[in-house]
This record gives sequence, C-alpha cells and structure tokens, in this order.
Amino acid sequence: MLGSCCCAYKKPHPEVTLYLVRHGEAAHNIREAAAKEEAASAGEHLGLARDSMESKDMQEKARQDVLNDASLYDAPLSGQGKADATAARRVIEDWIKQGMSPPTCAVVSPLQRALTTTNMVFPRIPGHHVHVREALRERRTGKPCDEASPSNSKRMSFKKMSWVHLRVGSASSLLDAPHASVEGKEALRVRTAHLVGVLLELRETRGGHSTIGIVSHKGYLRELERGPFGQPNASEFGNCEIRAYQVTLNREERTIESATRLHPPAVPPTTATAPVESSVAAA
Repeated sequence: MLGSCCCAYKKPHPEVTLYLVRHGEAAHNIREAAAKEEAASAGEHLGLARDSMESKDMQEKARQDVLNDASLYDAPLSGQGKADATAARRVIEDWIKQGMSPPTCAVVSPLQRALTTTNMVFPRIPGHHVHVREALRERRTGKPCDEASPSNSKRMSFKKMSWVHLRVGSASSLLDAPHASVEGKEALRVRTAHLVGVLLELRETRGGHSTIGIVSHKGYLRELERGPFGQPNASEFGNCEIRAYQVTLNREERTIESATRLHPPAVPPTTATAPVESSVAAA
C-alpha cells in the first residue's frame, strides 16, 4: 500500500543543457599579443629563446603593463572579435541541425565584450530572456579592461536585455554585489559556484528553461569547468570557443551533481577575417 511506504517522494534533480561561450577577441587581447611579441623579439636579441623562463617572464610583464592602459576600460570587441562571434553563431546553428536543443535564454557578463558577443551569437533569443549578471564577469584584476562601465549607459546600448538583476535591492543583490577590487583565482572559483542558483531559478521558476547560453570570460569559464563542473584538466577557452554540457543540478545542496560534455571540442572559429556586423542591433 502507498500509505505504508516509509520513503517520501523525492523529485528528480533538474537537468539543463548549457552552451558555454567565451567572448570574441577584444581590443585588449590585440594589445596583449602585440606586447608579448615585442618582448619575445627583444629577448631574442639578448640571446633568449622564446620558450625560456626568462623570455616568458619578459612577455608576461609586457602583457601586464599594457593592461594598465586606461584607454582599454571595459574593452570592446575588435573587428576580428565580431567575425569570431558570427562564426560561433554558425557553429551553434550546425549543432542544432545535428539535433542539439536550441537555447531559449542566456546569462551574460556585464562587460561590453560579452554583451556584444551575446547579441551576435544568440540573435534568436528574445532580449527579455537575456539576463545580465554581475556574477559572470571576469576575475577582478584591477585592470581597466576588466572593469565594467556604468550599467546605466550600457542599458541604452543593450536595452533589450534584462538588467533587473543589477538593481540595488533586487532578489539577486547579494549574489551580484561587488566584492573586493582584486580577486584571486580561488575566490573566482567560489563565485562560479553561485551559478547553480541562477540555473535553478531559470529552470524551475522563470519559464522552465532547459537549454541556456552562458557568455563569460576565459578566467570565469576556466574556474567553472575545473571547479563546480569537476573537469580539473579542462583547457582554457579560445576566443569565442563554445562548449556544450549536460548538467544535473542538486536543488537541495545547490551544487552541480554532474556535468557531461556533449559535443566534440569546438575549434575556436578564427577563419573569418573581415568584421561582420550582427543581424540584430545592440539596441
């Protein structure tokens, strides 16, 4: 008899399909590459091999120095970055033709390069289903390129997106509140664990979304995969690289129960060279 059963019914853990996307090439990425190349060449003139520790130290110092340039504040996508995003959209369209579910909503970092990438990679997702979240921003390095410009100005440029979670006093204010100005990798990994709450909200209370786009940054995605997703050997994302996962969420413990890669590794789409504008305006 049902009444004699000592075990209460337990709802199965919810599952979501995630499309993880790193933003396309941005202005600061160009400057970084140029600075490293210049430092490597200078090292060679001093008799240092490019792969020597001394040369690598010179290259890293040059890269860090250029990122202090205030003109790189909230760095936008480069022309190549826009071409990358257009190519990434085509990759996802091909995956969908092969039978993968199309995303019905997206969660995105508030940095300009991620917002523009989202518009171009997921043009079919209605704006009110694109949620801007402070928690998905890049690691706080203290560098201008990783600092977001005021949300009020970007709300005009990306006004079709949902900015409600950045409002003071919103239900997500504790999650999205700014933390220390400089953030270590361990702190970033802790922050990525908060994504579970966002996914549960979208899956169970905001329309039942089961396929979701996540548009963020190299550091964030690295710590998400190596930490909550349990993929310690995951490589870093290339510009506009896409990885799809089937993720099981533990609603009671608010953790990732399991994360399984769904598609063969996607090669970063860098074959396009000419800037291609999105078919959906940023506004």
